[in-house]
Amino acid sequence: MKRSYLDSGLLIILIIAVAFAGCTTQTTSTKSGDFGQASPGGAGTGTSSGAPAGGSFPPKGSTVNSSEVFSENIKWVEYRHTDSNNGITTVSDYKIESGPSEFKGQPAYHTKTTITNADSSVIINDVYWDTSKKDILGGTMTFTANGVPTTSEIAPFKQKNGIGGTEFENSIPLVFEGVEPVTVPFGTYDKAGKYVKKFTLPNTGEITETNWVVHGVAPPLKYTQVIASEKGSYSMNELVAWG
Repeated sequence: MKRSYLDSGLLIILIIAVAFAGCTTQTTSTKSGDFGQASPGGAGTGTSSGAPAGGSFPPKGSTVNSSEVFSENIKWVEYRHTDSNNGITTVSDYKIESGPSEFKGQPAYHTKTTITNADSSVIINDVYWDTSKKDILGGTMTFTANGVPTTSEIAPFKQKNGIGGTEFENSIPLVFEGVEPVTVPFGTYDKAGKYVKKFTLPNTGEITETNWVVHGVAPPLKYTQVIASEKGSYSMNELVAWG
């Protein structure tokens, strides 16, 4: 069955996958303890600089470019995902893997998202983007429950100003709102920089995403997403591991 991924309940997960596909800043490698965290893929505790790749905080309330905060050198990342909607809260684990690939003989960029739910059901999204990472060439979504997989096709989709949008051009504005302590499965950090961005999706409306970032850890330690039209609902993502 052909379907657009926008019709699925995995919209936020795919937004996340796109966000990582579009990051472009160089990762800063560190030894365990340099910033109070382990090297990529591990976990650690302590105090970090809380700064983006440049190593220093911008003035509170200032706007910075997303390319100054996020890193492109992420081959995979795993988060604990909490979703609250209409008073119902669910927790799942998801892992995103990405990199250059091919789709039906043409160069492409591949993102594979594996979501493991509390009931042991698993959703795997294999999405192929064009090399500009703007449009979806196609892919599949496989849902496995009780050991039985069901696969559906993800139809090609050309974006106008939807998911990611200018993020693929590395120009999403982020507002720096200060420094806060953060604890996630990956570790505890006394000083994490808090950055907020807003974007709009067709048929969804405005989404506010808040990111907590530390220097030396390429992906955000934590980020939340709130859809303005869905009062009281949110999703929260807490870093488990990356590499």
